[in-house]
Amino acid sequence: MRIAALCLALAGLPAAAHAQSVALPEGLEGLGTGAGPILDATSAAPTETVLAEETTGPSLSGFLELRHASRIEDDPLLGGPTLSELRFHLDFQTGRDVVWTLALDGIVDEVADEPVDLKTGTGPIDLREAHVFFRPLDNIDLRAGRQILTWGTGDLVFVNDLFPKDYRSFFAGRADDYLKAPVDAVRVSGYFDAVNVDLALMDAGQTDRIVTGERLSFTDPATGVPTATAPRLKRPDGVDAALRLYRTFGSWEAALYGFRGHWKSPAGQDDSGRALFPRLNVLGASVRGPVLGGIGYLEVGHFDSVEDRDGSDPSIANSEWRALLGHEREIAQNTTLGLQYSATVMSDRSEYRAALPDGAEATPELRDVATLRLTRLFLNQTLRTSAFLFHSPSQEDGFLRVTTDYDVTDSLSLGLNLSKFYGARDTPFGQFRDASAVGISARWSF
Repeated sequence: MRIAALCLALAGLPAAAHAQSVALPEGLEGLGTGAGPILDATSAAPTETVLAEETTGPSLSGFLELRHASRIEDDPLLGGPTLSELRFHLDFQTGRDVVWTLALDGIVDEVADEPVDLKTGTGPIDLREAHVFFRPLDNIDLRAGRQILTWGTGDLVFVNDLFPKDYRSFFAGRADDYLKAPVDAVRVSGYFDAVNVDLALMDAGQTDRIVTGERLSFTDPATGVPTATAPRLKRPDGVDAALRLYRTFGSWEAALYGFRGHWKSPAGQDDSGRALFPRLNVLGASVRGPVLGGIGYLEVGHFDSVEDRDGSDPSIANSEWRALLGHEREIAQNTTLGLQYSATVMSDRSEYRAALPDGAEATPELRDVATLRLTRLFLNQTLRTSAFLFHSPSQEDGFLRVTTDYDVTDSLSLGLNLSKFYGARDTPFGQFRDASAVGISARWSF
């Protein structure tokens, strides 16, 4: 409660998945432990590294943040808040022709007392970035080391973005920019007249940071009852590769995507009950441009489940198609509305059902999710409010996330937020309904 008290004190300052693992909202891919489709955080996209020729010397910045989230539902398995922490974030960058970047979080956490694990992001230290950036040729950029990668068209909905996500942070009530998890990788970007190219090679073992029971309970797919026991995971070895080819055509941008690696959230189970990250290939495409006074976009992807291509192994996720359609526009001064619809359709459904053991519950053939984001700015844009709703028409579950942030000064901001889950216990969002919470935050930036 010490951190909660600090939050309240500072706020009072004068205006100074799949059947084999924890199922996640499939439209919110990997939310927790499940191989579903979705969740692309365009709004949470990291700032690109400063180009070498624009860097003039060492820079240091960061913030100190207090954040607390109290449950509004009783969880018989987990008492106390979903989040109560003091976080110190530091960004350091130096270099001219070669740019070195370090971003590090130090955390005092009153909810989860865990050892440091830089791969999974647990413990009092989280290494967000540690990489070097340079330009070996005039049209080639190279970044190597720990970094946060993102691409795609959606807003908190992912199709072809197969980079790690941190769903523990997103559901527990941390800021949106913590939805993207870091990964050890080499990214090469080339800029050419015909097409621009991005290639990322990353550690396959750095998967999504899934819900594991420390902060949120979830439904055990094997028993159908809530649990707070962490699933046993068998993480993959080797290197995953992601490729993007993109270019603009007038005011439109089009992209092709390729991925060869492993599912980022568990999508299978071995004979001992360990959750697996089977091999996965993905081909996709997207287009984004001006439509009806705003920005419209369409993104599609085919997920080839390499280890179960015919759909006859119920312990491995089937192949599937994913699609996302979205539109965003300003509907009034300082007011923006964004709408999205995403769908995931299982391939080889009949073969999957035929192979299911007697009495086993089948994964739905269709999982669709509609989203609505409404953002409004007040008081000369110092007060920002945003409501984001995920709702699945096919399974009648959802997640409402409301945030309000007020800039007291250029360096101090205060926030209020609400996280509300609803739906049946056996649905991807409904399983987390005991984690519904209201929260406060205070951030001092320097």
